[in-house]
Amino acid sequence: MLQLLFLALSLLVNILKFLWRISMAVVWFIILAIKWLLDFLIGFYRGYTSNNPTT
Repeated sequence: MLQLLFLALSLLVNILKFLWRISMAVVWFIILAIKWLLDFLIGFYRGYTSNNPTT
């Protein structure tokens, strides 16, 4: 009975660790995508409104 309790507890801990790592990876990729989009839009706006066009 004690072995079954230990197995269940270790399974629960490992599932929580797995979910934590997956959620942190998803959050990190969302943050990186937002940063890339903001950087792209700011650069596009600055290039569009610059006074010296490169043609």
